[in-house]
Amino acid sequence: NHREDGYLEPLREAAAAGQGADLVVEMLANVNLDNDLDVLNVGGRVAIVGNRGRVEIDPRKTMAKESAIIGVMAGRTTPAEKA
Repeated sequence: NHREDGYLEPLREAAAAGQGADLVVEMLANVNLDNDLDVLNVGGRVAIVGNRGRVEIDPRKTMAKESAIIGVMAGRTTPAEKA
């Protein structure tokens, strides 16, 4: 629950132990993206599906884990992908 204080701590600990997230689907990137990078595994990805403003991140977090940030827009989905 992202509304609870300290909700990220167990996720950060898991990531530090090599058991972080392989994929985070982010619905509010302007608030959460920098924290998302903390909980990724090496080679993990963040798929941004929602955002309400500018984002500031520390790019070293992506470099250290060789992770990727991917923008996803459902409006670009082809009919074949929807099937």
